[in-house]
Amino acid sequence: MFTRARWFALGSATTLGATLFVVNRARTMKEQLTPQGVARASASLAADTIEAVGIRLQRSALREVPNETGPYAG
Repeated sequence: MFTRARWFALGSATTLGATLFVVNRARTMKEQLTPQGVARASASLAADTIEAVGIRLQRSALREVPNETGPYAG
């Protein structure tokens, strides 16, 4: 009989809980936002990007090596 009311109450409580979690998480992240933290995150991102580019270059170099053991090798 009160199925819709029960689901509405459950959805409202879930939404309220999720909202509180997100707001608290955002507040915590805002407090941790310092110049040193931003610099550390930027340096980490730059290092990861350089590493990914290096791996990609290594893989592309390996693909371009001719295969000397093929049926048409001299």
